[in-house]
Amino acid sequence: MFQFAAQVDNVHGTLATVRSLAAWVTEERFARERPVILGTGGFGRLFEDEQLFDAFGPELALIGLRQAVELSRWGRTSAVE
Repeated sequence: MFQFAAQVDNVHGTLATVRSLAAWVTEERFARERPVILGTGGFGRLFEDEQLFDAFGPELALIGLRQAVELSRWGRTSAVE
């Protein structure tokens, strides 16, 4: 039971952190417009009902890693050429 309670607590703590971070970044850097907030990763789906994200890219980090590997195979140091 303790393990389940700890997991629920982690989800609520993460939710509060994401909300707080999104509000802070929006206030500090996007005073005149609302930023697009993109959820990533498998656990991001836990927050779908919270309406935190404008879009969701569960494999975004993996796509970036694949691109980095592909670029390194060809000896490139930058994605922009």
